[in-house]
Parts: sequence; structure tokens; C-alpha cells
Amino acid sequence: MLLSILIVLIFQLLSVQGTYDLIIEDVTVPEYNEEYLNEPDVYIDDNLKVVVNLTIIKQFPSTSVGRVWLMGASMGDYVVDTGIDVTMDFCELVEEPIVIGPLFQAIGFDPNHCPPDVGVYGTDSYEPLTEGMPDDFPPNVYRMAIDIHTQEQKILIFHIFSKIV
Repeated sequence: MLLSILIVLIFQLLSVQGTYDLIIEDVTVPEYNEEYLNEPDVYIDDNLKVVVNLTIIKQFPSTSVGRVWLMGASMGDYVVDTGIDVTMDFCELVEEPIVIGPLFQAIGFDPNHCPPDVGVYGTDSYEPLTEGMPDDFPPNVYRMAIDIHTQEQKILIFHIFSKIV
């Protein structure tokens, strides 16, 4: 009987996946190109949801690429390399299913019609999806940077500051 209880406990311990809370603390747009965008309005609402209002005044070039990288904080500076640093065609980034694609699609970017047309885009209560994310992630404060650019010019830099607890 004791052996059966011990086996059940070991099985439960081995099958438990890590859990954590992802809290978005701030979003900023430190740089945008006035040739392509009006000043973006991004912030976190009272319910810790991301609000984005974005007006595209000129369609992004078809050669646009996106770079996404994640840095952890140490002693107040974002210097801890997490190993997440991806550069890909902007439209492939819109299609990405786990992290950035869902945000872009919530804003109104259509992966089947990319780059997005001139127009007003936005979302008023975006919350990141946690399905598909790692089972465990080190607790820390993080900055995710999204840089949309061409070889010649920057179009948009977007920062998401979050905390994993």
C-alpha cells in the first residue's frame, strides 16, 4: 500500500508542468517613421491589457523585415541575453502563431493581405496568449523589442515590458 502511494506521488511530481504568471507592465514606441505612420498610441489599461492605436499612412515596403528579441533585466538594465533573437520577413512575423503574430493579428493586420494597407489599426484589450509558450520560464523582468525596418530605414520600434512571476 505504501509503495502504491509512493509510485502515485512520484508519477504526479514527474507530470507536473511549471506554471508562471506573465504580467505586461508597459508598452512604448521609442521610434517610428513619420513617412509610414502617425504617432502610435500604445499603453496598458487598468486591467493590464495592451491598448494599441496605429495609423498607417503609407504601406510598408514589401521588403520590410521584423526583428524580435527578448532581454532580461539585471540590476535595472536589460542586459541578460535570453537567446531569443529572430529576424524574418515582416509578413512571416505577422503569421507567427505564438508570440508576435497574435498581437499583430489582434491589431488588425491580416497575414493573407500583407503588408497591411493604409488605414487605422488597433486593439483595446490585448492579452498575450500563453499556450505554446514554454512550461517554465525564469522569473525576471523582461523587455521584448520588435523592430520593423527595411535595409534603408526604420519603420517602427515597439517595446513590451513584462514580468514573469
